[in-house]
Amino acid sequence: AAPHFHHEIIYQALIRILEEPSNEKSILELLSKLYICGEISTTQADIGYKRLLEEKDDLELDYIGAKQKIAIIGTFFTEIGMLPNGVAE
Repeated sequence: AAPHFHHEIIYQALIRILEEPSNEKSILELLSKLYICGEISTTQADIGYKRLLEEKDDLELDYIGAKQKIAIIGTFFTEIGMLPNGVAE
C-alpha cells in the first residue's frame, strides 16, 4: 500500500476492533509492530485515529462502549509513542 494511505489502515483496523472485540489484542500488536518497524508513522496514526474520534458519537450508537474503547486505544498508542501527547481523549 502507498504510505500516504496508511492512515486508512489505522482507521479500518480500529473499526475492526469495535466490530470484533476478540481481535483487539492481535490488531493492536500488528499495528504496534508496523509502527516499530517504521511502516506506519506518527502522522499516519494521528490522521487515522482522529478520523475515528470524529465519528465517535455515531460509533457509540453502533457499538456500545465505543467511546471508552477509542479512549483506551488512544492511551495505548500514546504510551508506545504512536500518537503525540494530547491527541487521545
